[in-house]
Amino acid sequence: MKKLIKRILKESIEEIEKERVLKLIEKKGILGTLNFLNMDIFELANMLNTTPMELIRKNLIGKKLNNTDFNVRNGGYNFNFIITDIDEHEGFWSIYVEILDGTVDLIMTYGETYDLWDSDLWEKDFWWEIQNEIDDIIYDILRPYKPSEIRIKEIHHNLR
Repeated sequence: MKKLIKRILKESIEEIEKERVLKLIEKKGILGTLNFLNMDIFELANMLNTTPMELIRKNLIGKKLNNTDFNVRNGGYNFNFIITDIDEHEGFWSIYVEILDGTVDLIMTYGETYDLWDSDLWEKDFWWEIQNEIDDIIYDILRPYKPSEIRIKEIHHNLR
């Protein structure tokens, strides 16, 4: 009888902890929760009886994000984006991102600000560098979730 009571108490405590963590995720987001609890994504997923991929899918896909909301270098970029999908194959994550809108201040043009979509930015000789820098920023944002390589596949509107 004592073992049964201990097991029931343990399960109740675990459920209360899960509920608190889920509320924390709602309030602080997934990255804020990981930082607050000083956990990695694997520990958090284990605590919630899920996988890291499912936890990230549930909490990041389809949500409007801004690169300046994260503690990463932004290199003069300020853009909104949505992660449209994430899949995993042979240990690599493919992350599909739609860049919604934003600006960049370019040092090479003496700090001139360009709108990412309503300018001739993508027709310039250095467009590939801008795309690589955006990829690097998104990689830096998502790196804490998965330490292995991340391949970013962006969906840019107005490019075709």
